[in-house]
Formats: sequence, structure tokens, C-alpha cells
Amino acid sequence: MSPPKLELRRRPAPRRAPAIAAEEASAQIAVVDIGSNSVRLIIYRREGRAFWPIFNEKLLAGLGRGLPETGRLSEEGVEMALRTLRRFEMITRARGVADIVAFATAAVRDAEDGEEFVRRIREECGIVVNVLSGSEEGRLSALGAIAGGADSAGMVGDLGGSSLELCPLQGGAPQGGVTLKLGPLAVLGDGQQDMKSLRKTIDAALKTAGGLFDEAGSDFYAVGGSWRNLARVDMSLRDYPLHVLHHYEMTRAQARKTSEFVASQSADSLGAMPDVSSRRVPLLPYAALLLECILDHGKFDRVVISAYGVREGALFDRMSEETRARDPLLAGAEAFARRLAPNSNVGEALAEWVEPVFASGDVLDPAREALLRRAGAILADMGSAMHPDHRAELVADQVLYSPIAGMDHCERAYLATALFHRYGGPSDPPADFAPRDLAAPEVLERARGVGLALRLGCVISGRSPDLLALTRLEIEDGRLVLTVRKAGEPLATDQAEKRLKQLASALNLSPEIVTPGG
Repeated sequence: MSPPKLELRRRPAPRRAPAIAAEEASAQIAVVDIGSNSVRLIIYRREGRAFWPIFNEKLLAGLGRGLPETGRLSEEGVEMALRTLRRFEMITRARGVADIVAFATAAVRDAEDGEEFVRRIREECGIVVNVLSGSEEGRLSALGAIAGGADSAGMVGDLGGSSLELCPLQGGAPQGGVTLKLGPLAVLGDGQQDMKSLRKTIDAALKTAGGLFDEAGSDFYAVGGSWRNLARVDMSLRDYPLHVLHHYEMTRAQARKTSEFVASQSADSLGAMPDVSSRRVPLLPYAALLLECILDHGKFDRVVISAYGVREGALFDRMSEETRARDPLLAGAEAFARRLAPNSNVGEALAEWVEPVFASGDVLDPAREALLRRAGAILADMGSAMHPDHRAELVADQVLYSPIAGMDHCERAYLATALFHRYGGPSDPPADFAPRDLAAPEVLERARGVGLALRLGCVISGRSPDLLALTRLEIEDGRLVLTVRKAGEPLATDQAEKRLKQLASALNLSPEIVTPGG
């Protein structure tokens, strides 16, 4: 029996989100995502190109349950969704969120009563819902992956309750894709099928994608809750030290091994694994099989989990071209730094100051390492408000688990290590220091040098860009030379000399302070 409809005393005027102005510095923006299985509200804080969730709530309404058999949305799901959407509208209004981006995906667009449901949402909840086509949903999912830092040639796959969207990436842009009825609600229905039959169904559907897989690149960017939970299983099997899903990577062999493991386990065993959602457990074997089939068709070398998908893509799509062109790592670091050290302005000057010492390195890709150094300099003041006895550890953890996009886990380890040593962490970090297991020793040693250079720059300048400009740091004939102009002589204290020696030792150089006349 369906629950009774709730009568509203006030029906607010429908709210539709205006386009984001290019000059807008920051805003709260709400996204309402009406999917085949869940109805979700996320309120994001947006600062330029960077954005992250500050409120996240969902209901598993199951709108698409029974849709393949009836052609209609679940009656119970519709009433549950409407009650939840009324709540979402009240929350956003109470929190002063002026903009709402609301969309519905596969179940609503496929159901014969989808338009009626959208009308009721508008009239009863005051929210204007855009029903995405399959191609538009795929495009926005791809844009979301790009917003999160996907920059290599590959394919984005967004697995929802009723559909799978596939969209190739080339040159940092979506190339047009397909939508396939391969969501678990569409394939499994209310019953269970054996894996052999499911594989045939999946393979037949993937073959209709034609040449989409032919030039798809080496990376498969996996979007969706079921695949995120599959990654959690993989993390558990590997005893992985960093429980951050965004940009978590699995090789082709790893993904296969984990898929086979999932297929061999009971629902109780999977549900008992750390961080695995019990609600997703029944769908995990199917999600694993689907991923395995995709890897076979696309010959991908690795799977990259993207926590950014259609919701983030919808926000990214509304930004100006100039804003979208900004690097996600630097944009995120700047926004993060403003939160933790709002009065600091030394970052860009510090990045230029350390560059001559490290520009010739080849531990990582030179362009990527330059970005990481710059991000580290921008974040160099982030520990100023933290307890002085614990700054190194606290800052490292903040960086490792930060919502900053645009970096993989090795790069997170590099950046966290650099900031750890910027705040005086010991040269030999503790055994449980997570970056040890995320990056090679030479990468972490390089990051240590960068951190010590940032520490030296902060010490000698008092974190003032004007005072930093009175000094110069460079390498000359096996010497690490700190040049201090005559006007800056008082800056060359014993503490500065101590930090210079520490950095020089880490770089296997001889320290020298030069004070030219004039």
C-alpha cells in the first residue's frame, strides 16, 4: 500500500539555477540528482574552479524498480521521492542556497509516467527538473571526470541504476558516447541470473557500441557507487593505506582479481568488509562482471575511480571557458589555502623562489612536478593555525585526505610529504606514515627537499613576499647559494642559516650565504 500523499500549505515558486557568472568568486550551489535508484541532494561550496560538498543526503527511493516490466515508475518510489524532494527544497531554502540544479536520469526519461512525475515535482516541491537524455548524461559524466582531473585519453563509464553511459575522452574533452540499458535494475530486475547468461547479455549490449572502444585510450574512468564499492573491496584486499576513492587506480590484472574474489564471496562476507556499503552488496557481483566485460572490449590498461561524475559535470558545464581552463590542482590548493590561512599571500612568490633549485629534476614528469611544487608553495602557510607540536602530522593528513582534485595518489603522497617537512617533520617519518606505501623512496626524498626549501623560504621571509624578494636561492657548482641583498641583511639569522644547512644536506650540496654590497 502506497503511503498517503502529504499536503503542502505552501507551494514555493519553482527555482531554476541561473548560469554561473565568470566573475563569481564563491557560492553555494545545490544539485538534486533524481536517479533510477537514489534521490540525492548535494550542496557544494564553489570557489572559482574548485568545489566540494558541504552537505550530502540521499534516499534510496528505487524509482526504477519494476520499470522493465511495467514501463512505469515505482508508485512507492514516487511518493518517497516527492516527500524527500519537499525536504530538500526546505533545506536549501533554510540554508540560503539560491541556486538549484535539478535533473533526472534513466528511469524518469524511460518511464511512460516520467513527465507526470516531473510535473508533480514542479508543482508540489517547487523544483524545476531537467530530464537528461542518455547522450547528455554521458557528456556530463565525462565533464565531471575532467573536472576531477581526468586528462589522459580514455573512456568514462557511469554506471547508474538503470543505465550505463560510455563516453570517450580525447584531448581533455568528451567525444560523444552512448547510453546502454546495462544498469542492474534494468538487467537483473527482481530476480537473479547466472553469470554466464549475464555475460552474454552484457557482451551483446557492449557490441552495439561499435567502434567506441577502438580508439578509447588506456584508462577507464569508473563513475558510480557500485564501482566505488568495488574499489573499496580492492583496497581491503591490498591493505591499501589511503582510503580516498578519487583517482584510486587498479591495473587490469588487479581489477580482474578483485572481480573474481567478489564473485566467490557470500553477501554476508562482502558486507563485513571495511567501508563497503551493505546496500550495494547485492549489486557488487554484477558491477564486477560488467567492469570485467568492459575491460575485455576496451583493452584498457587500468581502471581509475572518479568520485566526480554527472553532478560535478553539471556544475563544471556552467562555468566559463576561462574558469574551466584552470588547473584543478592549483585551483583546489588556492581554495583550500584560503580556508586554512586566509591572510597568507606568500604562495606564488614562494613557488618562484624555490623553482631554480628543482626545475632540472626528473623524478616525476617535469610539468607535473612543477605543478606540485607550486601547489605546495600555495599551501605552505596552511598549518599556521594548528597546534605547533603536531603541525607536521596534521598538515600531512589534511593534504592526503583533502577534497583537492587533480592529483593521483602518488602525487598526494608527494605533496603531503613536502608539507610534512615544511613543518619540521623528522627526516625519517614514522613507520605508519602513509606516503611510504604510496610513492617510491626517490619521489618522497625529492618531496622532502621541496618541503625543506619551503621551510627555509618561510623562515627567512617571515612569510612575506616583499621580504622574500630580497633573497635568492640557487645552485652553483655543487653549492646551495642563498643570496641576500644588503637591504635584507637582518633576515640572514642563525635560524635561516640552520635551515639552509638542513636543505643543503638533503640535496648533497654545500651551503653558502652571500651578501653582495649594495
